[in-house]
Amino acid sequence: KTTNLIMEPFSHENHEIVGPTKCQILGLFGLFVQAFLGIFSFLALIVKRYLENPKRSWTVWGLDTSKQVFSALLAHCMNMLLAILLSENTNSGGESDDCDWYFVNITIDVFVGVFL
Repeated sequence: KTTNLIMEPFSHENHEIVGPTKCQILGLFGLFVQAFLGIFSFLALIVKRYLENPKRSWTVWGLDTSKQVFSALLAHCMNMLLAILLSENTNSGGESDDCDWYFVNITIDVFVGVFL
């Protein structure tokens, strides 16, 4: 049986409407998206290194980049953990999921981080 992601909420077999599955940060699709965005972000740092003038040495660039990668990875993991805990422990009647809470957490993180 193939799954059509666009028509997933609708079941054609019984002609009844079925709710879509919950978004999971640690699901297969979620992990794929995170890996893709992580690789894309790192490639952006490499492109930036080639375009900068004057160029830093690879050692200095690597040390500078490692700070950014570590900070982003730490914030990402903390936001994922908080999103999972909030989605499991809130009394929202099953309406929220990991991705909803991750979006809220990262939005707050970005806006607060800009002002600090």
